[in-house]
Amino acid sequence: MRTFAFVFARGGSKGIPRKNLQLLAGKPLLAWSIEMGHSLEVERVFVSTEDPEIAQTALSFGAEVITRPTELAQDTSPEWLAWQHAIKVVEEKHGQFERFLSLPATAPLRNQQDVKRCLNSLDAETDVVITMTSASHSPWFNMVQQEPTGNVCLLVEGV
Repeated sequence: MRTFAFVFARGGSKGIPRKNLQLLAGKPLLAWSIEMGHSLEVERVFVSTEDPEIAQTALSFGAEVITRPTELAQDTSPEWLAWQHAIKVVEEKHGQFERFLSLPATAPLRNQQDVKRCLNSLDAETDVVITMTSASHSPWFNMVQQEPTGNVCLLVEGV
């Protein structure tokens, strides 16, 4: 089965500016996901981004770049729209593929064996595999932002 890995990495970030290029153990955050893709039995690794510096970094770590339209790289842009765009671009250029593997840049500590188990569990009766873990704190508690005044406010009112 043709399996392509995708890393979706926007240039903008409210929480940590340029987070996908920040170094983690000497490598850009984005590089960990690219390298994970290369370590698996996937045919190609793509990075979807609107940012030229992220694109250059992706190329330097052996990924192919999909130029994402700016309107699909906003804080309010649903990631699945970026997925649809990437799939369309890749299928036009490389033909159809059977398996889509998303390797978020913001999950650099994922375990290779877990990803392999997910890929191996896909069959005629299993269309989608999603991994998750229990949070030690309510995720709603963490949904805050710092205002220019230094105050912290909830992103979602009423939580």
